[in-house]
Amino acid sequence: MKMRSFIVIALTLMLRVIPVKAGPEAGDSCSAGTDDKALAACRQAVAERPDHLPLLRQFARALIDNGQFDEAAGIQARIVRLAPRDWAANYAYAGTLGFIRRYDEALSPILRALESRPKHVPTLQSAALIYTHIGRNAEARAFTERAAALGSIVAMYDMVRYYTQGLDVRKSDAEAFRWTRRAAENGHVFAMWRMVEIYLEGEFGQAPDDAEAEAWAARHRAAAAVRR
Repeated sequence: MKMRSFIVIALTLMLRVIPVKAGPEAGDSCSAGTDDKALAACRQAVAERPDHLPLLRQFARALIDNGQFDEAAGIQARIVRLAPRDWAANYAYAGTLGFIRRYDEALSPILRALESRPKHVPTLQSAALIYTHIGRNAEARAFTERAAALGSIVAMYDMVRYYTQGLDVRKSDAEAFRWTRRAAENGHVFAMWRMVEIYLEGEFGQAPDDAEAEAWAARHRAAAAVRR
């Protein structure tokens, strides 16, 4: 998968991860509908109560559902100003900015989110993705490795790319193989398949080994069957 496609998918997931919890008062003023009438009602409600956080959150969600990301980012910026240490507000704001390719602006909110939850793996991975897209590979690798240390198999396999491409590190077949194997041993299905290819073709400095390739193929089949 190309890196641009991967980043878009990951940031799209960021947009969906934070549920909106609005009280009855906010819900009565700003419905979850995405038609023009519903959005107009939300705008009017927000204009009348510009500092009402539950209402602002619901309006931002409605805008995102309606594909109006720039306006949603503006509302989320207001939310962050009102609640600067709120993890969910910063995380959602960073996700919206990332989705509309305003990566430089996404840095501040994602780092504020990490201040609140420094061991939250999706936040670490989101920070790595944002840094990757603006070409700051040292920070991207550091956040990826932190996520891997916390048990993320996705981050473990992401580490392979740094060593195969020499991003902020010296290219190393040994390290690329170590991270591939670590991800595979911890359940990353595609990493299991890469282990098959590595032993069939003798990649990453490994000698071809049909027995190892078949063992990993069996593990891959079993893991893939569970996911179906």
